[in-house]
Order: sequence, then structure tokens, then C-alpha cells
Amino acid sequence: MLKTITISLLFLFFISTSSFAGEYFVGVGVAYPFHSNRGHTTHTEAMNLQFTQYFETSSWGSIGIREIIWDFFSLPGEGGIAGGIGPIGELHYSLHDDVLMFVTASGSIGGSNLSGKVPEVAGTLQFGGQLGVGLELAQMVRIEFQYQHLSNGGTAYPNAGLDMFTPMMVWKF
Repeated sequence: MLKTITISLLFLFFISTSSFAGEYFVGVGVAYPFHSNRGHTTHTEAMNLQFTQYFETSSWGSIGIREIIWDFFSLPGEGGIAGGIGPIGELHYSLHDDVLMFVTASGSIGGSNLSGKVPEVAGTLQFGGQLGVGLELAQMVRIEFQYQHLSNGGTAYPNAGLDMFTPMMVWKF
């Protein structure tokens, strides 16, 4: 079921790219869990894959939609996956002709199969929040550092939540 949801979200992203003008980004990073609300800390890194489409951009910022797929949790036995979709906002400032500094904030709703595999995550329904800061170089490549939080929002017990630090490499196309 989660694979079907993930494929559907990716399909919606690529269908929407033909309908709206804007900028498109694909990012890859490694998520490092670092804190938990209830004393558990998962010491397993996860590959992070993101697709972002900005519908509207201006000289000061952008708004759009971001699909987040946390994939390849290297857990004992079967791996885990969590994914979601939600709005993103960005403020940016030009430091030089070819260097742009930016700050992003996004939220997401999605699902996961991490319940019972990762102590901080319970239930299938998950909510995410991300804050990021980074540099865009030559209007092509971005280096971004994100704080990410994944939680079930109180829909299942326990609701410790998973906090991650994620360095990202992002390509613009």
C-alpha cells in the first residue's frame, strides 16, 4: 500500500510539472537521527530523496510543493520507508551574481511502514516539518542543510517523533 501511495505521489508531481511554469529540483541527502522526545534515539541513517516544484517565484522568494521520500532506512531485516507531500516556502537573497542564499520551510502529510521498526515512529499516518538553509551555486546546484521532524501527530501511541539533520545536494532542472 505504501509503495502505491509513493508511486502515486511521484506520478502527481511529474504530471503537475507539465501544467505549471516554475522551477524544479531533485535533492538527495542522508538523514541522521539525533534526538527523540522519549529517550529513544535511532542510530540508523536514512537516504533522503526529495522532489520540489516551485509554482511561483519572485525576486525575494518562492512558493511551491515538495514531495519527500525517506527511503532506504537500513534497519535489521526489512527496510523502512516514509513519504509525504506538502507546501514549501522559500526566501532567498543574492550574495553574488552566481550565489544565492536561501531559507526554506515546509510541512508534509504522508505515510510510513516504520511503526514497530523505529521506536520513535508509531502508526501509518505521519506528519513532517522541515526547515532548511543553503546556497545555490551558478543557478544549477544547491547545498542545503535541513532539520526534519517526523511524527504521527498524536494519531497513534507512542508519539515520540523522529528528529533528523539532513545535508542535501540538490539539482535544478
